[in-house]
Amino acid sequence: KKCNFIQREVTFLGHIVSAEGIKTDPAKVAAVQDFPTPQSIKDVQRFLGLAVWYHRFIPNFSAKAAPLHALKQKKASWIWTEQCQRALEIIKRDLTQTPVLTPPDFNKTFKVQTDASEIGLGALLTQEIEGEEHVVSYASRLLRGADKAYSVSEKECLAVVWAVEKWRHYLEGQPFEVVTDHASLTWVFQHSKPNSWLIRWTIRLQGFQFTVKYRKGICNVVADVLSRNQEHPGSSELLAVVKATKSTACPTNLPVDLDQITIEQQNDLEIQELCKKASSQTSQDLSRVHYLLENG
Repeated sequence: KKCNFIQREVTFLGHIVSAEGIKTDPAKVAAVQDFPTPQSIKDVQRFLGLAVWYHRFIPNFSAKAAPLHALKQKKASWIWTEQCQRALEIIKRDLTQTPVLTPPDFNKTFKVQTDASEIGLGALLTQEIEGEEHVVSYASRLLRGADKAYSVSEKECLAVVWAVEKWRHYLEGQPFEVVTDHASLTWVFQHSKPNSWLIRWTIRLQGFQFTVKYRKGICNVVADVLSRNQEHPGSSELLAVVKATKSTACPTNLPVDLDQITIEQQNDLEIQELCKKASSQTSQDLSRVHYLLENG
């Protein structure tokens, strides 16, 4: 009774699994669609508990549910606004239009599409099968804390780093494509004076091998919608043409060339003194310079 053999599809934990992929179970989705308008914080928590179970099927779920999550904050007053009602209705509507998520095929190239707005980050992972693009996974999150203070370019960079790391288990060890409507990665790798966070982001991407493709904002619709609640006028910084630039994401793509670092270190008087003291067999007190050279 606990096993099913030779089945075309199987219902499991509120999902229907088949050869085509994974989709929501209409019987379980009905519980979300029939949920009445919340009358208290506990009602909101119950609704979100049901909806979050299917968040992977809803593009831009984080931004769409933001008004409801705001009600859960400690200092928030219970006021059911038009925004809250709209968020409730949008989530219910989207659950009736959920796509079939395609199982990943590791013999085909993955494509990561990203976008960022003043509200949040959006991304989708796709693969082309028989000439058509199929969604493997959706992802989105709201900007929080210091993220909101980033410039447009910095937010675009953050979106790429976040998406690639989120899907590391799919992308690591094989080439893939990153599609963005902003020249973020070229900006990262070519920045002449990188700051600390820029260097950290670059290093975090070095374990991946990918090709960067720039897609005009109007052509990058899905990822764009994932990152925002509603459409906003395009930034003047968006590229007007579609072009491709290859990035192999290896150590040679550091924002500062390694050979340049070596040369500058050799010419630096302070570093020369440290190296001399660290390698000297007769140094009287290496502790003064806080460095010790050990073999292995």
